[in-house]
Formats: sequence, structure tokens, C-alpha cells
Amino acid sequence: MYKKQNAQFKVKSSDSISQYQWQIDTKGNGFENLTNTNQFQGVNTETLTILETTLLNNNQKFRCNIFSECSLTSNIAILTVLDTTTIDTNKVNTINTIDLEQLINISPNPSKSNLRIKVNKSLIDESFTIYNSIGILLFNSVFTESELNIDISKFNRGIYFLEIIGHSELKQKLFFE
Repeated sequence: MYKKQNAQFKVKSSDSISQYQWQIDTKGNGFENLTNTNQFQGVNTETLTILETTLLNNNQKFRCNIFSECSLTSNIAILTVLDTTTIDTNKVNTINTIDLEQLINISPNPSKSNLRIKVNKSLIDESFTIYNSIGILLFNSVFTESELNIDISKFNRGIYFLEIIGHSELKQKLFFE
């Protein structure tokens, strides 16, 4: 999940009179009971909600103690929070709201011999791959500057995909003639 999104963890007990207590282990010193705050809601219910996650929440460990006729403790869940600002120069909250055309421009598409890729400066130093329609990796590199030319004359005719590594939502379809 990306920062500023809400996260939820759920447990379920077959006993309708169960009581719940969510816990957190933030520094590896052991679990402590959570209380309802501006960020943590539902600490005594089946569903714990973490509102507007931040990078401080990354790798936090959560578990739930369930009390009924016998006491149980859930498995540990680890929250992963990703930073979107590394590819977002406009400080947009989530990657889904970024217009892909503002980040990557590929031309000509379709192409026969040379592919020109222009990227937003926020993608410089990001790795990318080109793979075919059945997922076979054909090319990988790093954007070292805002414009890159790739010789594709040896690629077979077909449909290919360019993907920014670590950002599967940043993908564009390419056609090679």
C-alpha cells in the first residue's frame, strides 16, 4: 500500500461473545495494547483500521488477542507502506492519480528500428524492463537521463510491454513492426 492510504487487518472468531485487543510491536521490544487514536480505530473489534498510513508505519507488526472461553493470539501481520514521492514531482497522494502520459512518452509506437523513450525527471535512476506478450524479458536498463534511444531492429514483430520496475502500474504497451 502507498502512504496516506488506509490499511485494515481482520480476524474472525466463531464465538459470538469474543472480545478483541489489537497490539503493536513498533521497535521489536514486544507487543503493546493499542488504544483508539486519530490513526488507529477498532482496536477492540475484529477489524483494526490504520488511517492515513505514513512511512513511520512501514514494517510495523500487529496481532490480535482474542478472548472467549479460551484465549488465542492471531498470527503477526506486517504492514508495508510504500513512498510515492520518488516518482511524483507534483506531490500527488497516490500513483493512481498520475497521468501516465506525463511520466513516459514512447515514440514512434509502432516502431521498426529505433524506439525513443522520454521520461519525466522523477523517473531518472529508475530501472525498467521490456518484455514480450508471454512475459519473456528482452531488455532491461536504467533511465540515466530524460531521453533514451533503443535499437529494436533485432526484436521480432509483436506486442511488447515497457514496465518501470517496482511500479507495475507504470506500464505501456509497445508495438514492433
